Amino acid sequence: MKTTKEFLADLGKLDIKLWVDNTDGIRLRCDAPKGVLTAEIRTELADRKSELIDFIQRSNLDNSSTNDRIIPIDRVGDLPVSFAQARQWFFDRLEGASATYNIPVALQLFGTLKIPVLEMAIVEIIRRHEILRTHFELVNDAPVQVINPHVSIDIPIIDLQQLLEPEQSARVKQLAIDESQQYFDLAVAPLVRVKLLQLSQASHVLLITMHHIISDGWSMGVFINELSELYRASGDGKTSPLPALTIQYADFAAWQKQWLTGDVLAQQIDYWKQLLIGAPPLLEFPTDRPRPSTQTYTGGFVEFSLEQGLSEQLTILS
Repeated sequence: MKTTKEFLADLGKLDIKLWVDNTDGIRLRCDAPKGVLTAEIRTELADRKSELIDFIQRSNLDNSSTNDRIIPIDRVGDLPVSFAQARQWFFDRLEGASATYNIPVALQLFGTLKIPVLEMAIVEIIRRHEILRTHFELVNDAPVQVINPHVSIDIPIIDLQQLLEPEQSARVKQLAIDESQQYFDLAVAPLVRVKLLQLSQASHVLLITMHHIISDGWSMGVFINELSELYRASGDGKTSPLPALTIQYADFAAWQKQWLTGDVLAQQIDYWKQLLIGAPPLLEFPTDRPRPSTQTYTGGFVEFSLEQGLSEQLTILS
């Protein structure tokens, strides 16, 4: 008979999720894709209910017993990178100059724009968030974060008011693409670029690009929301309405490195080892040429039509 951990690993391979619900007594809850939960699995879940509840509760207790509170660290010495940042650093070294991990956003701004106020708001966001003033260096064969006390950011303004539609739209699209394809040097801060396209007195497009090593989709949303708050407040002659930040990303990275060690790390590694038993070491796709030693992301697309009946069946399936 398989151990509880082995049984849960098998369920994980089938995308079957279990959790303990304590809202109205202790209940074992289950979520599974349609058709996956067979009668045999249902029977084993019922037979092993008590041990499963006990195992899940003990696992939750072990996880919650760690130091959940992130405490600010001293900004002295070499600051560690998070595991996600280490992964990004590795990809950058492996692939070389690449824009693969750029995060680009284009914002359409309507109405009279106070450009100096916009620039001040962006500068304030970069001042607030250390990660936007961070670059990365290699120390003793490992990447570290280097937080710059001050960085300057150039916000070029490109005037497109003389162009007519559709030439103006085509130019905006091309500039946005060009901007998103410019790679960052991770050793030079800031790893964020901002460019303003002026379409008319009452229409602008703001291009924001960040490298994934300092940002993600959620963080970009935070940047945009803070930009809106700071622009509105500054335009009204008010001080910043944003509260001071109690922790920064460097604090999280240090906390993560301290937490994910010992038994916690061993448990995480063991989970994935069990889950990936039997997984192929390489995905063998039918290609028309040998796989390159370094991934290039060079690709293309082919347009074709599907018969209506097949399209409907695919829609139902997906």
